[in-house]
Amino acid sequence: FSVLPGQQSGNSLEVAFFLFKFHPRMVPDDIFTGSIFYFSPDTDQMIKTFVTFREELAFSKKYLSLLIARYGDLVSFRYDFDSALLNYGIIRNVFQLLIENYFVHGFDANRPDNEIEFMGTFLDEDNIQLLVKDNGYGMTEEEVVVLNQKIEEPIRHSRENFGLKNLNQRLKLFYGPSYGLHIEKNESGGITVFIKIRKMTVEEYEENRKQLREPEGDPGSRYVPSSGAIGQFQDFINPPPPY
Repeated sequence: FSVLPGQQSGNSLEVAFFLFKFHPRMVPDDIFTGSIFYFSPDTDQMIKTFVTFREELAFSKKYLSLLIARYGDLVSFRYDFDSALLNYGIIRNVFQLLIENYFVHGFDANRPDNEIEFMGTFLDEDNIQLLVKDNGYGMTEEEVVVLNQKIEEPIRHSRENFGLKNLNQRLKLFYGPSYGLHIEKNESGGITVFIKIRKMTVEEYEENRKQLREPEGDPGSRYVPSSGAIGQFQDFINPPPPY
């Protein structure tokens, strides 16, 4: 599929879209950190830790719409997901962070054919693989090796807590040490981010959470089904929920 229905994410999202479309000079560059999505979020969605793929992808589409309102025809995007995958869930904020990473490090305002593609499929009986592919500036093989090493290193202090490393840590804390992300060069000259996560529906997550009596909505907590035993908790720095 290529189009997902948009979802309401609070009045701030509509205001931001209006500014991008009609008054782009009024929008500061640092809005690309995603901070606009942390104002006045919908209460029901704000407390979610684990959302459906439909929700996560719909939000990423709205986020990209804001960027396209600013950059116009310089960038395009598309989705290619197994439709059955939409019945499963994912921790929130995965795609927004990867979009931000692309626009900071890969987007080239001097070319008219920037592209970012989101793909998702079942890796095997128990796991899902997600790919985010771009044709941006790219990296050398040596740079890719170094970046993957940095992503896997533990976060020792805040200066090391950059986006991809933070996301990889969140994935491992939630799903277990065998899950996470890595980067590869691709044939178009950009990079592809590969993400491996466990198959889990929102209903399964909620049932496991209830069994553990986990207080949903604590932005400093992270639900971790690791080593085959769903239910371990980890304290972790979590970005403010955009929805």
